[in-house]
Amino acid sequence: MDFDYSKLDYRKARLGDLKALPAIARELKISGTDRQIQKRLRRMILRPTYKIYVLTYDEDEVIALAMFRESHYIASDIPGIQVLGVAVSPEHQGHGAASSFMGLLAQEAVKREYSQLWFWTQVDTLVEFYEGLGFERSGHRFVMAFPKPENLSLRRRLVRRLGV
Repeated sequence: MDFDYSKLDYRKARLGDLKALPAIARELKISGTDRQIQKRLRRMILRPTYKIYVLTYDEDEVIALAMFRESHYIASDIPGIQVLGVAVSPEHQGHGAASSFMGLLAQEAVKREYSQLWFWTQVDTLVEFYEGLGFERSGHRFVMAFPKPENLSLRRRLVRRLGV
């Protein structure tokens, strides 16, 4: 399939997206039946503490999800966005959707005047991917601090590619 970036868009997840989300959530190693996963994601969609965004292709096909929350970085007063997970459906992996989504999360952090975008991972196979996006590794944590000029330019480049 030719991947047309102009057909990508992102938005907050809606309850109507729940049917498509379990298959994508399994990429984050979230286990359970479709119904159990939908129930967990439904609670997150309805709670103001958590944010779930979806990446759509050609207006209505949900191809990725990002879960995050506004949070202070571990044991500090540094506000930021803690990424809880970003996953892309298997058939859409390898086209830059995850990079685009991380760029959008970075844009959200800057827009809200947060100083960091950070997350934990147990997946060592994606270290190069995260470091290539501008994250710095510290144990199992990856942190992107703002406003480092190189991180802001990465964010702009990723957002430009998405066209938002």
